[in-house]
Amino acid sequence: MRMFFTPKKLAVTVLFLVAIGYAAYQLSGLFRQPVLIVLVPTDNSTVNSALLTLKLKRNDLITRILVDRNEVELTEKDTIETQLLLAEGYNIITIIGEDRFGRIINEKVHLVYKPAKTGTNILNAKTTKQENEGGR
Repeated sequence: MRMFFTPKKLAVTVLFLVAIGYAAYQLSGLFRQPVLIVLVPTDNSTVNSALLTLKLKRNDLITRILVDRNEVELTEKDTIETQLLLAEGYNIITIIGEDRFGRIINEKVHLVYKPAKTGTNILNAKTTKQENEGGR
Protein backbone atom coordinates (compact mmCIF):
# COMPACT_ATOMS: atom_id res chain seq x y z
CA MET A 1 0.00 0.00 0.00
CA ARG A 2 1.31 3.40 -1.01
CA MET A 3 1.37 6.25 1.56
CA PHE A 4 0.02 9.59 0.40
CA PHE A 5 2.05 11.57 2.96
CA THR A 6 5.62 10.53 3.37
CA PRO A 7 7.60 11.95 6.29
CA LYS A 8 9.40 14.29 3.90
CA LYS A 9 6.13 15.63 2.42
CA LEU A 10 4.67 16.03 5.89
CA ALA A 11 7.69 18.02 7.11
CA VAL A 12 7.63 20.29 4.04
CA THR A 13 3.87 20.86 4.46
CA VAL A 14 4.25 21.74 8.15
CA LEU A 15 7.13 24.13 7.44
CA PHE A 16 5.14 25.75 4.64
CA LEU A 17 2.11 26.26 6.92
CA VAL A 18 4.31 27.71 9.69
CA ALA A 19 5.93 30.11 7.20
CA ILE A 20 2.52 31.22 5.88
CA GLY A 21 1.23 31.74 9.45
CA TYR A 22 4.30 33.77 10.44
CA ALA A 23 4.05 35.93 7.31
CA ALA A 24 0.35 36.56 7.99
CA TYR A 25 1.14 37.56 11.58
CA GLN A 26 3.85 39.98 10.45
CA LEU A 27 1.63 41.51 7.76
CA SER A 28 -1.28 41.95 10.18
CA GLY A 29 0.56 44.99 11.54
CA LEU A 30 0.02 46.73 8.23
CA PHE A 31 -3.73 46.53 8.63
CA ARG A 32 -3.91 47.50 12.31
CA GLN A 33 -3.38 51.07 13.45
CA PRO A 34 -0.99 52.15 16.22
CA VAL A 35 -2.85 53.09 19.40
CA LEU A 36 -1.63 55.53 22.05
CA ILE A 37 -3.95 56.58 24.89
CA VAL A 38 -3.20 59.13 27.62
CA LEU A 39 -4.55 57.72 30.90
CA VAL A 40 -3.32 60.43 33.30
CA PRO A 41 -3.68 63.44 33.29
CA THR A 42 -6.95 64.14 31.57
CA ASP A 43 -7.05 66.85 28.94
CA ASN A 44 -7.88 70.40 30.13
CA SER A 45 -7.21 69.60 33.77
CA THR A 46 -5.58 71.65 36.54
CA VAL A 47 -2.74 70.22 38.64
CA ASN A 48 -1.19 71.50 41.87
CA SER A 49 2.22 69.86 41.59
CA ALA A 50 5.07 70.82 39.28
CA LEU A 51 6.13 67.16 38.99
CA LEU A 52 3.62 65.32 36.82
CA THR A 53 3.45 61.57 36.29
CA LEU A 54 2.23 60.90 32.77
CA LYS A 55 0.63 57.48 32.21
CA LEU A 56 0.21 56.16 28.68
CA LYS A 57 -1.21 52.98 27.19
CA ARG A 58 0.00 51.66 23.86
CA ASN A 59 -0.63 48.68 21.64
CA ASP A 60 2.10 46.28 20.52
CA LEU A 61 2.68 48.16 17.25
CA ILE A 62 4.20 51.25 18.92
CA THR A 63 7.99 50.95 18.91
CA ARG A 64 8.95 54.52 19.85
CA ILE A 65 7.39 57.24 22.00
CA LEU A 66 8.48 60.86 22.33
CA VAL A 67 7.10 63.09 25.09
CA ASP A 68 7.92 66.75 24.42
CA ARG A 69 10.74 65.61 22.08
CA ASN A 70 12.28 63.32 24.73
CA GLU A 71 12.30 59.60 23.99
CA VAL A 72 10.61 57.40 26.57
CA GLU A 73 12.03 53.97 27.36
CA LEU A 74 9.60 51.25 26.36
CA THR A 75 9.13 48.02 28.29
CA GLU A 76 7.23 44.84 27.53
CA LYS A 77 4.22 46.25 29.37
CA ASP A 78 1.60 48.14 27.43
CA THR A 79 1.34 50.84 30.14
CA ILE A 80 4.14 53.40 30.38
CA GLU A 81 4.86 55.99 33.06
CA THR A 82 7.16 58.95 32.77
CA GLN A 83 7.61 62.12 34.80
CA LEU A 84 7.60 65.70 33.57
CA LEU A 85 8.38 69.02 35.20
CA LEU A 86 5.69 71.59 34.43
CA ALA A 87 6.04 75.34 34.10
CA GLU A 88 3.65 77.48 36.10
CA GLY A 89 0.53 78.31 34.12
CA TYR A 90 -0.66 76.75 30.86
CA ASN A 91 1.20 73.68 29.53
CA ILE A 92 0.82 71.61 26.39
CA ILE A 93 2.33 68.12 26.47
CA THR A 94 2.96 66.63 23.03
CA ILE A 95 3.16 62.85 22.77
CA ILE A 96 4.26 61.18 19.53
CA GLY A 97 4.11 57.44 18.93
CA GLU A 98 5.67 55.66 15.97
CA ASP A 99 5.25 52.08 14.81
CA ARG A 100 7.75 49.90 12.99
CA PHE A 101 6.23 50.86 9.63
CA GLY A 102 6.90 54.57 10.24
CA ARG A 103 3.27 55.48 10.93
CA ILE A 104 2.94 58.27 13.49
CA ILE A 105 0.21 59.05 16.00
CA ASN A 106 0.06 62.39 17.87
CA GLU A 107 -1.64 63.18 21.15
CA LYS A 108 -1.71 66.50 23.00
CA VAL A 109 -2.65 67.14 26.61
CA HIS A 110 -3.52 70.68 27.69
CA LEU A 111 -3.30 71.44 31.37
CA VAL A 112 -2.77 74.23 33.85
CA TYR A 113 -0.25 74.07 36.66
CA LYS A 114 -1.43 76.17 39.58
CA PRO A 115 0.93 75.85 42.57
CA ALA A 116 -0.76 74.88 45.81
CA LYS A 117 -0.91 77.66 48.36
CA THR A 118 1.54 76.97 51.13
CA GLY A 119 1.55 78.06 54.75
CA THR A 120 4.26 80.65 54.07
CA ASN A 121 1.68 83.34 53.42
CA ILE A 122 0.19 82.79 56.87
CA LEU A 123 3.67 82.78 58.40
CA ASN A 124 4.57 86.01 56.57
CA ALA A 125 1.34 87.63 57.75
CA LYS A 126 2.08 86.70 61.38
CA THR A 127 5.66 87.95 61.08
CA THR A 128 4.49 91.24 59.55
CA LYS A 129 1.87 91.63 62.30
CA GLN A 130 4.49 91.01 65.01
CA GLU A 131 6.85 93.52 63.39
CA ASN A 132 4.08 96.10 63.25
CA GLU A 133 3.18 95.53 66.90
CA GLY A 134 6.81 95.68 67.93
CA GLY A 135 7.23 98.96 66.12
CA ARG A 136 4.64 100.74 68.29
